[in-house]
Amino acid sequence: MVKTVQPQPQPRQTVFVLAGLLAWLAPGTGHWYLGRPVRAVVLFVTIHAMFWSGVAIGGVFTVNPRDETWWCRAQLCTGASGLVGFYRQKREYDRIVGQARAAPDQQTATRQSLADAVVELQARQRLALVPPASGLAYVLSGVAGMLNLMCIFDAIMLSLMGRFGEPRGLPHGRKEAAT
Repeated sequence: MVKTVQPQPQPRQTVFVLAGLLAWLAPGTGHWYLGRPVRAVVLFVTIHAMFWSGVAIGGVFTVNPRDETWWCRAQLCTGASGLVGFYRQKREYDRIVGQARAAPDQQTATRQSLADAVVELQARQRLALVPPASGLAYVLSGVAGMLNLMCIFDAIMLSLMGRFGEPRGLPHGRKEAAT
């Protein structure tokens, strides 16, 4: 009897870590890596559209760790999009803080703190989030992150179970058996 030697598959630990990391970095890429391009495209479009719609409604301060810590953590689950949103708001916030510090003393004499000055400048420049747009912005972008968290888990589980490639459909006319 002749034994055939089969090539060693990539260790599962490497596959599931890479699938999870890719799924976090850009929603859908973990599924693309696992050979599921249809699911990957649907996830990529859906999660990005939801996240950036929230940012479009709420503006640059939608991803804000100072005011909405838990929503920001959820938003950062969208990976690169959340990081870009975070970086943009941080850059804008630092610009406004610089303006508040450079304001003449006559204007700042009535303010209690730098935080009040920043809030006032945000309102004056129409950058402040106000209800109901703020709620919708946080929910859309935060739910996009939570949805991606489920997709990361799905990619990891698929890789651990060894499910690669698109699932095959049932033959035409055949119905799935009830269990």
